[in-house]
Amino acid sequence: IKEVLDALDKGVAELVLISEDVDLVIVDGECRVCGKPYHDIVSEKSIRRGQLKCPDCGGDIAVSEVKSLVDVIDRKAKATSTRVEVISTVTPEGQQFKNVFGGIAALLRYKIS
Repeated sequence: IKEVLDALDKGVAELVLISEDVDLVIVDGECRVCGKPYHDIVSEKSIRRGQLKCPDCGGDIAVSEVKSLVDVIDRKAKATSTRVEVISTVTPEGQQFKNVFGGIAALLRYKIS
């Protein structure tokens, strides 16, 4: 997922494929114990369950901002003239795409080093 965002930032993604069942969000916050900034891509379920923990000390994360990953990808794609296609999970191929690639992949315009 981070590779797809990086490709969009560099303007090298030609096409981004997103599974219709992607429930990922970008979370910003801070550890309530050690104060370290927190930035990660997580499932919406993990936020609702209060499962966000600091990777350093294990303290709870105080969430300050949550952005839909799909919205972020869509905005970056529009800025770089990248096409976005939504893949249905009704078919076996759509399920396989979600399971193998995490529901997000990109085809590149050219190889990046």
